Amino acid sequence: MLTSKQRAALRAAANTLDPVFQVGKGEIDEMLIKSTADCLAARELIKMKVLETSMYNAKEAAAILAEATGADVVDATCPKVKRAQLAIERATRDGEELLLFGEADHPEVRGLVSYAHGPAHVFGSRDELAALHVDPERSYVLASQTTQDRSVFEQLEKELRDRLPRLKVLATICDATRERQEEARSIAAQVEAMVVVGGRQSGNTRRLADLAAQSGISTYHIEQAEELRAEDFAGKTRVGLTAGAS
Repeated sequence: MLTSKQRAALRAAANTLDPVFQVGKGEIDEMLIKSTADCLAARELIKMKVLETSMYNAKEAAAILAEATGADVVDATCPKVKRAQLAIERATRDGEELLLFGEADHPEVRGLVSYAHGPAHVFGSRDELAALHVDPERSYVLASQTTQDRSVFEQLEKELRDRLPRLKVLATICDATRERQEEARSIAAQVEAMVVVGGRQSGNTRRLADLAAQSGISTYHIEQAEELRAEDFAGKTRVGLTAGAS
């Protein structure tokens, strides 16, 4: 049995690995179990990917493979995302429909949706929300991708409460994300240009870049220092710098 410290260390290590196999549309069969066991025999830690088309969510697939191979399962999900997943699982247990504010193609969003017991609808803007057909007689759960803008979410919540009397709202936006967004807004208001460092596939980093750009200043989302060009900052005396969590 792994200790909490060992799990924390392995969780951190897992986030640096690429998946060595994936769980797709079909059932987890003997061939996949053998492949998993062979990988475990060669490596101390392996990472799997569960495709959105799979009949299993990540938790189910890991449990089946761990039981079949005798392996320990280390959930590498961010603890705040895990809390959001479990909150959605609990809130939709009686078949309530999930309304999720987020990016439909983002891995976190696909993971959150997989925990919903009832129908799930993902929307990324007020217009996309307005296009959804919602029934005031039905029960709904409103939640958000953990990296979304809290002020936008609160406005959407207000509008939905006027339309849906049986709406339950979950607080799933990460506090650290909110604080980083507020800092980005504050910095952007004081500078002539902004540099945001982080992965281009990172939802929280893209959100910081969007917030800075909304202030009307030149904003540069980069992953490496080599992407900066001196000419972009010619004539500017104050430049802000911030970074996403990934």
